[in-house]
Amino acid sequence: MIPLLCVKHINLVRTVAGDAEIVYAGGMKFENILLFVKPDSEAEKTAQKVTAFLTEQGLRIHHINGAVPKVEKALALVLGGDGSMLTAAAALYGKDVPVAGINLGHLGFLTELERDGDLHRHLLALLNPKATTEQRPYYTCTLVDEEKRQKQWHFVNDLTLLRQPDEKMLNMSLKIRDRHITTSRADGMIISTPTGSTAYNLSAGGPLLHPDIDAMVITPICPHTLTLRPVVVPPCCIEINLESPDPAQLSLDGRTSYPFNKGQTLLVEKSKEHVTLRYAEKYSFFNVLQQKMNWDS
Repeated sequence: MIPLLCVKHINLVRTVAGDAEIVYAGGMKFENILLFVKPDSEAEKTAQKVTAFLTEQGLRIHHINGAVPKVEKALALVLGGDGSMLTAAAALYGKDVPVAGINLGHLGFLTELERDGDLHRHLLALLNPKATTEQRPYYTCTLVDEEKRQKQWHFVNDLTLLRQPDEKMLNMSLKIRDRHITTSRADGMIISTPTGSTAYNLSAGGPLLHPDIDAMVITPICPHTLTLRPVVVPPCCIEINLESPDPAQLSLDGRTSYPFNKGQTLLVEKSKEHVTLRYAEKYSFFNVLQQKMNWDS
């Protein structure tokens, strides 16, 4: 085990780990913490510890249960799993607030830190102005009805179309850049981003995409035609029309569902907005895969 010594002061933290020494000196960049907490007892206990520690560092803690307050120099901290991270990302759309996560869920591809780790040390590392950050794009879904009225939502992971439990398979027409690709019969379809490729897309047989790849993957769910396979496409101008009479269920990042009816059109493309993920340690997508998927175990 590597020997670790932490000497804490509100304006100076010196961390010694082996021969490596990191000094966080001067005032911290952040003044406010937007705390998103998974609604369960274990998360609440962790939230109490996190709140007490960060309050000692002179930070103001805002527990988010609805609208996000307008505060400056803020860091969003999520206590939960990937679902909680996606909820926070949705709430922070269009806001210049980085997000960090402590995993209280299952695999946690987006939540970097584990609850069993050195929590105080990791929290201080997140507050370090030189902490690693990474931008992940949002994607836009526009629903256009027969009268050209539009509704628009944003997502980070995936868009899913599913048949209703008591209904038959869906007939879906797919276009990319105004070119007809196929009309498929399936239980549904997943439009996944690189960030979401480790989620529902992976379970449905789709490929893993590195976050740096500027693309999306279209993955059918239980297609009636065996030759209809997942395909990686440019992240723009995806158009889906429903040709079957029964409505489909539209879901974004596994959250609220909306009906998708015959005669309506779905348009999917990459947004100009990004969510900024903040890490206590240097991030590596392949390290995450090794840890979460037990590669080389």
